[in-house]
Amino acid sequence: MKLKPEQLRRHLEDKFLPVYLVSGDEPLLVKESCDLIRQAAKSKAFIERELFHGEKGDIDRFTSASDNLSLFAEQKIYEFRFNKTPPAEFSKTFEKWCEQPPEDQFLLISCAKLDKKSTNKSWYKSLEKLGAHITIWPIDAKSLPTWLSSRARKNGLSIEAKALEILAERVEGNLLAADQEIQRLSLLYANKESNSEAITAKMMQEYVGDNARYDSFELLEACFNGDAKRLTRILKGLKLEGEAVARINALLTFELRNLTKMAWDCHKGEAPAQVMQKYYVWGNKKQGYAKSLLRYPVSGWQRLLARCLDLDKMIKGQQSGDAWLAMESLLLQISGNALWKASK
Repeated sequence: MKLKPEQLRRHLEDKFLPVYLVSGDEPLLVKESCDLIRQAAKSKAFIERELFHGEKGDIDRFTSASDNLSLFAEQKIYEFRFNKTPPAEFSKTFEKWCEQPPEDQFLLISCAKLDKKSTNKSWYKSLEKLGAHITIWPIDAKSLPTWLSSRARKNGLSIEAKALEILAERVEGNLLAADQEIQRLSLLYANKESNSEAITAKMMQEYVGDNARYDSFELLEACFNGDAKRLTRILKGLKLEGEAVARINALLTFELRNLTKMAWDCHKGEAPAQVMQKYYVWGNKKQGYAKSLLRYPVSGWQRLLARCLDLDKMIKGQQSGDAWLAMESLLLQISGNALWKASK
């Protein structure tokens, strides 16, 4: 069965399955889901725990331990933690274990996000049939203030809306840092009569550092959605983190080529929704692409694409100029927040 993280606590109160798989790329949320499952296992008298990290020899250790049945043995948790998806040799072992799981054993597996190819494999289907899969999705920028507010309340904090915006900007893409900042704020302000009022924007600016982490895909998402403030903040963060401007330009060039083709199809009379489906624009990208297609005609996107090629020459030293400043200017133009108009 499949479970959402918010369903897990209630599920564990009602039932407990032989195997749980927690996958995702948010370490904090993966850890917290695993903590809940371990607590439930402990309440079911699974006392002993053996931990594996997907290293050489782990399969032999696990097979030997799980086959070593004893009338006097404690109920045992076998926990596997993988930085990526489980390798093939481990997958086969899990599939075999799921065929006849011992009643005194429990399996907990955590790993990175699973793609569609992984979830179509036989080991995954066996595991999902016997147990449960909890998929952890990233907290996007739009949902982050709500998540932070909920987290703060659990720690006895009240935070004003503007202060939440500041906190969200400074920890975006880094939930571990977000949790640490809330813990730190709770030590300063929670449950203190003299500080019973909500945390203000000024207080937040004074006490919270900038721990945000971004990637180039988030930059382009902000750009196509027309969010000038966010795109300039992300671009600055990427530069400080050492991201290559050439990589950003390569991704941007690819997207602009697609947008130019899509704008041409729309110009010929095709509906934007059909065009986006034809070019496999799904999920979070859909809203930004829809806004962008309304922003400029075909000629405008052709001009913007030409500026990407000029920027490539600048990066390679074939043209003078500051590549980062040129990138910021180009992104603002694409987002519709610059004085220069691509259609001219």
